[in-house]
Amino acid sequence: MSSDYAYAGSIVAKWASDMFQSGGFEPQFDTIAEAISMRGLNWGVYSQPATTSDNDGNVIPVPGYFAVVRDDTNEALAVNGRAYTCVDNATALAPIDNLTKHGYGIVDVAELNGGRQLAALLSSEPVKLAKNEILFPLCVCRTSHDGSWCYEEQFFVGRGACMNGLIWTVSGFNAGGKHKHTAGIFGRLFDTAADVRNAALYTKAVVAEARVAIATPMSREEAHTMLQAIVPDPEGDDVSKAKATRAENVRDAILARLYRSANLDEIRDTRWGLLNAVCEYVDHEGQTKLVERAVSVDPARQLAELRFAKATSANPLKERAHAVVIEGLNA
Repeated sequence: MSSDYAYAGSIVAKWASDMFQSGGFEPQFDTIAEAISMRGLNWGVYSQPATTSDNDGNVIPVPGYFAVVRDDTNEALAVNGRAYTCVDNATALAPIDNLTKHGYGIVDVAELNGGRQLAALLSSEPVKLAKNEILFPLCVCRTSHDGSWCYEEQFFVGRGACMNGLIWTVSGFNAGGKHKHTAGIFGRLFDTAADVRNAALYTKAVVAEARVAIATPMSREEAHTMLQAIVPDPEGDDVSKAKATRAENVRDAILARLYRSANLDEIRDTRWGLLNAVCEYVDHEGQTKLVERAVSVDPARQLAELRFAKATSANPLKERAHAVVIEGLNA
């Protein structure tokens, strides 16, 4: 999921709260149709030519643009270009039923920004690696009526002890898929079964890597060496002191989490511990300052939403950590 994954509804804050406080989810619905009906999302959309008006109140069409309108309230949700194709909620989220064939259950579905965006959360059976080390295979699906999001599935694994988002590239597997709301969207939505099957296997591949990493001991010297490879010193004749200090500070922050975070007690002397120290740093470091600078009537909710967004987003530092810590085992 892209870094601009900015939810606007409190339901996402609830999801994040559930993740960080209970570390898991119970599926509530058997089909997406049931979820849509129970959550009051069984309304449709239609498009009509976009218009404006002149100073005399005369209606003037806007060439090439169309308004997307809710059919239950007749509220205009957005104005999109000619290339955008309207897709109602039931059709847009229909591919989610493919996930239920691969061991995922529907936890919840919600509308955001007055129905301009939709998001669904799915979960699979948790996996216990050690006494307090439990992993939760999860998937977030999203779509929109305002053109801000395409239809997207993002699979990831959540770590229950701290709810880090474990997302990185695994050779041979994809972590989801995207389909733009353009011509042919209906066919693409109903042709996602193969993509979903491969993506559902992605979380199993991540869990398999976790089993190997948690069983691989790691000395402090090895941790420092691998961390130097994950966050190397910048190179070049024009490297500023600030950049060099920044790399050192990031390594120190990750090491502090590795050796001081209580949730890593059980795994800190393993490669799995180092990988999760990096993920914890990415998902949590500096978020309080970001929220303090933002304008929000509910900073706690905004922090929860930001945490959820970070935990469900790919990140280059996590990718480098995976390459060093996990792929290094096979080198």
